[in-house]
Amino acid sequence: MQRSCAPVENPMSQSVDVREAAARWFSRNQAPALSPAEQQAFAAWLAASADHRAEYAALERVWQAAAAIDPDRLRRLAVDESTCPTPPLSPPLSPPPSRRASPGWRPALLGLCAALAIGIGWIGWQHDAAVATNGEYQTAPGERRTLTLDDGSRIELNTRSRLEIHYSAGTRRVTLREGEAMFEVSHDAARPFVVDAGMGTVTVTGTRFDVRRDTSGVDVSVESGSVNVRGSAKDGMKGNASRTPDTRLSAGLGARIASDGTVTGAASIDVPGVLAWREGKLVFNDAPLSAVAAEVSRYRQQPVRVADAATGSLRVSSVFSADDTSGLLAALPQMLPVGVRNLPDGSTEIFSH
Repeated sequence: MQRSCAPVENPMSQSVDVREAAARWFSRNQAPALSPAEQQAFAAWLAASADHRAEYAALERVWQAAAAIDPDRLRRLAVDESTCPTPPLSPPLSPPPSRRASPGWRPALLGLCAALAIGIGWIGWQHDAAVATNGEYQTAPGERRTLTLDDGSRIELNTRSRLEIHYSAGTRRVTLREGEAMFEVSHDAARPFVVDAGMGTVTVTGTRFDVRRDTSGVDVSVESGSVNVRGSAKDGMKGNASRTPDTRLSAGLGARIASDGTVTGAASIDVPGVLAWREGKLVFNDAPLSAVAAEVSRYRQQPVRVADAATGSLRVSSVFSADDTSGLLAALPQMLPVGVRNLPDGSTEIFSH
């Protein structure tokens, strides 16, 4: 029996949060085709504000990332599609006389509509109005930050990240000490842009790419353009850094620099999933719970741990809001045979039942 949804406000009403309105319109657009009146109202809503268009585009990117998750796994997480409100219009329209069946994966993704409508993640953004000068920049847990450089390049810093900017007349160099950053580099063939991540470097003249550094290595992902990745592998005899061949990555490819400075070959990556953090989303596709706990810890003041290896090996496929990690932890017992408890030291432990 289909559950009924409580009435929701007109998305055109100024009293409705733009983000929620975008989520409602997005949900409606995944259902049967819009009527002519609905199409006109949707077009008017998009045309009314650049903010409307930006919010809707953000949902499309998160949707694309979620689509990479295995449908069977996602379907098990889904709520009934009818729990996702669709946007009524003014004047109200009668429901379509019939609803064509959605593809099997669609109800599962629509089951995420409530999560998508809640804080797409700009709460944690800090936009620096001034041009970033040479020096160190960092983000606190849960914070994300945008830096604009004097050549027009932009850096988006993810949570718990730290980097140093070194610009001069002949060089453009950024040292990523820890964490993750998305780089949008203005083209300048005379001054290549170099990201030094300790275990290796990434060199470009103009492109969009993501670099993530942790204790085990560095991940490089390219959204557009191309980059050259070079590891800082040591000479086994002398212990000196050896010159390794560059690995060239084009759009849609990624590579990993291991802690010893060796570089894996180029491989296709899920770019929307990698970059979902920019929309305030954590996307997990068949990820071990231990990896989920480690990632969630980056967004919290106190760490999240798994009680044992068996618990850590449980698999997770879902999309969560990075700005509501408490909600993520509360949802885990609904998805897996686990419990969550706070420990005296302030940390959080996930344990198996």
